[in-house]
Amino acid sequence: MRVIVCDDNDLSRNLYYELINGIAEAEQIEVNVKMVSSGEELLQILKKDYRTINLIYLDIYMEGMDGFTVAKESRELGYEGDIVMCSSDKTRVFEAFEVKAINYIVKGATDYSRFREVFLNSAKKEILSKPTVSLIKDRKKIEINSDRIYYLEVYNRKIITHYFDRNELCSLETYGSLKTIEEELEGDGFIRIHNSYLVNGKFIKNILGDCVEMSNGDRLAVSRKHKKNLMEYWTSTES
Repeated sequence: MRVIVCDDNDLSRNLYYELINGIAEAEQIEVNVKMVSSGEELLQILKKDYRTINLIYLDIYMEGMDGFTVAKESRELGYEGDIVMCSSDKTRVFEAFEVKAINYIVKGATDYSRFREVFLNSAKKEILSKPTVSLIKDRKKIEINSDRIYYLEVYNRKIITHYFDRNELCSLETYGSLKTIEEELEGDGFIRIHNSYLVNGKFIKNILGDCVEMSNGDRLAVSRKHKKNLMEYWTSTES
């Protein structure tokens, strides 16, 4: 789950960062929190990859663009994820509906339990919206949320699933069909780059000639057969 905290106040940003990470760790939710200090910086991120952002905490009163203007422009860009408006001003709650915000946090008045509830509601919605990959290991069914998978590969007639669990890189060897998994994940941002590799597009860091560099550091070969589809995907995410 990717979260952005946008606030020009250092104390507020750091407080939200600690709260979100603390709740996520306690609830075993994988989360990546990025902090920005202006609406302009937030919009630059969204222009590049708004599809991968799940939740934004957005301050209303900031230097430069105010929070509601930023929220409106975010929606115009196509961002459909959750927005939580944040302010010490209690009088602007109803304006949050205009930008389809899921909640409104009053600084200095919202207690921990309420903050936790708001975050978990968004996190659970995100988790439930993602398909899972079902794998069989030692006659036991193992389900991995697709959002946690870097890539899957075929090696010695086995499928090796590379994923992260509590911020640790893990690998799981199972038997099965990569073609079947590809069909299960169709439309969820997974790209076939080689007969042996099915990768999660959001974890592609760069394309280097005939290989891709993943965000976990692995480099995977790209076949001629699949390079066109890969480049079309990469171009669409960069636009």
